Amino acid sequence: MQRGAVDRSDREYDEFVRSRTPALLRLAYLLTGDQHLAEDLVQTALARTHQAWDRLRAVGNAEAYTRRTMYHLQVSWWRRPRVAESRLAEVPERVDPADHGDRVAGGRPCVRRCSG
Repeated sequence: MQRGAVDRSDREYDEFVRSRTPALLRLAYLLTGDQHLAEDLVQTALARTHQAWDRLRAVGNAEAYTRRTMYHLQVSWWRRPRVAESRLAEVPERVDPADHGDRVAGGRPCVRRCSG
């Protein structure tokens, strides 16, 4: 691709991002229900759109591609296994770091000598 064509392509992509980001953020918020996740979703989808920009620009369906990418990314994120969080009834006592070294060393003289 010629240098002028690359510059034009980059300018067109920049213009696409500037003009369509607000609408993409609204859609992403509807998909995620969280502003920060919506921003991450749009950023990831726009990165993928940029990778396919030359092909999409020629066909003229960049926004449709980006929206579809956002949907598929969100479905993939929903399907990821989640780490279950649970609250403890009581906060555990803090352990003194010096005590930890004693427990690890146990009764081994070599470890006690090396540690001080």
